[in-house]
Amino acid sequence: MEENKMKILFAAAECAPFFKTGGLGDVVGALPQSLHQRGHQVAVIVPFFSGIKAEYRAQVKNLFNFTVTVGWRQQYCGVKTLQRQGVDYYFIDNQYYFKRPKLYGYYDDGERFAFFLTSSC
Repeated sequence: MEENKMKILFAAAECAPFFKTGGLGDVVGALPQSLHQRGHQVAVIVPFFSGIKAEYRAQVKNLFNFTVTVGWRQQYCGVKTLQRQGVDYYFIDNQYYFKRPKLYGYYDDGERFAFFLTSSC
């Protein structure tokens, strides 16, 4: 399997068991685990929502930070990490965009997730 081993990165808005609203979170939680069990190197990048479960929040480590240009302003972007069951998880941190009671349903969702994807690159 070594010659067929792939490096796979998922970028998604939600991921179980950290936070989810429905099916997307379930799939992004399960598929990377399944691929890892098949011998692939897998990582997942998601926003660092304030609603992350406390047990995982305590395990997250800060990696680095930088600024991202969003329109006419500079936004802080922190990158955090956690390894769980062989999968590397990376979290994009910005309280302005992700410290909210819900994952979705805000007037600026387009800007929030444009920031997330830009930061992920």
